[in-house]
Amino acid sequence: MSLTSHLKDTSSPIHRFFAERFGDVGAARAVLAPTEDPGIVRGLYVPSAARPKKPVWRLGDPVVIPELTDRRSYRWSSVGVAFDYRVRFFYPPRDGDHRGAHRGAERLNEAWGNVGLPHAFEELEERVAALREEEPSRRGETEFEQELGALCLVLALYEEVFRMGGAVHSPLDDLGPLVELQDVLTLATPTMRADLAALAGTLTATQDVLLESEIVANPTFAASAFVGGADADLIAGHRLIDVKTVTASQIERLDLWQILGYVLLDTNQQYRVDEVGLYFSRHGVQVVWTVEGLLLLMAGQRVSVDEARHDFEAALRTVC
Repeated sequence: MSLTSHLKDTSSPIHRFFAERFGDVGAARAVLAPTEDPGIVRGLYVPSAARPKKPVWRLGDPVVIPELTDRRSYRWSSVGVAFDYRVRFFYPPRDGDHRGAHRGAERLNEAWGNVGLPHAFEELEERVAALREEEPSRRGETEFEQELGALCLVLALYEEVFRMGGAVHSPLDDLGPLVELQDVLTLATPTMRADLAALAGTLTATQDVLLESEIVANPTFAASAFVGGADADLIAGHRLIDVKTVTASQIERLDLWQILGYVLLDTNQQYRVDEVGLYFSRHGVQVVWTVEGLLLLMAGQRVSVDEARHDFEAALRTVC
């Protein structure tokens, strides 16, 4: 069972741990202050008696919204995963960049009674490698971005097979095992391609610091095995960032619990994370807190990271 699933499940000891220990979401939202960098907003600690009655800063309306006639049929979640893949193309390749998609492709082929990878996925990996070489020089070109977005969307669909535990309800399963990559790419609609290109353009325009950082994509943690191998989106320097593609202009409780959960899963402090953030890709804004500051805000009292990790690990062991 994944970390997100546990956090949503009110009967889970992990949900109860966060609800009882770090339940003050309002405090985390109350004081968000713009910085000199318009793409970054910082969460600050202010004692409860001195907090403003209204938030100092609001996320505002999204600047990237797909043109849709039917919002319900749009594959919002798939586009979100696809944009996670697109972000990785801004950086040099690393082992495991396509780990989830690769596992999904293997699982899909196994469901079809075959061994190894589907032919279309092998073609996909070859094309991905070629476009990765072209990315620095062609970044921002409409045709290039839309093609890259389509490839990322297909990677996302394969990863969803892995995350779902099978091919059930996957449009990839409907295509069957004998298709070519060009057939699979038809699953990326023009709207999806344009949407992903716009999201990439917004990141390029607003996140200079993020683009200049060294990153670890899809990091897993020492205690990830307790919650289905939980992996975060990325760590930039010593800042753990969860990439959001939501249109809603609200910082949700689940988002804050999730980024704190990843930090607490890092029980051996492999990544030495000292900041956490949410990058709202449709708004072009990264909202950042220090780890200790966010723990303090949501707990209502000073809590050491080591103490929180120790108590969280105790909760994790009850779910095994």
